[in-house]
Amino acid sequence: NCITQLNPGAVLHLTSIGKEMEDFDITVIARHLYQQDGYEWIEYECDRGDTKVWLEVEDDDDLEIAVALEKIKLLEIGVNKEDLVRMAKNKDSFGGDK
Repeated sequence: NCITQLNPGAVLHLTSIGKEMEDFDITVIARHLYQQDGYEWIEYECDRGDTKVWLEVEDDDDLEIAVALEKIKLLEIGVNKEDLVRMAKNKDSFGGDK
């Protein structure tokens, strides 16, 4: 799939995005590859002109693409560094695999 092969500088046109169902162009500014427990996914950090947009792409059994128009900090939802350490040590109690 060409969506998994994008590099910085690529331009995409998104349609019907967000509450306002907007159409807009984004430019890829960074490509991040993540791997965990046998899964692999790509996060594209993109520039919309006035703000950043993130695309997460996972090509497992089906191609899944998620668009994030904003990101919040963990502290904004009440999670701190100690919580993350505890979650990492107790993955099974938080829905993760051992």
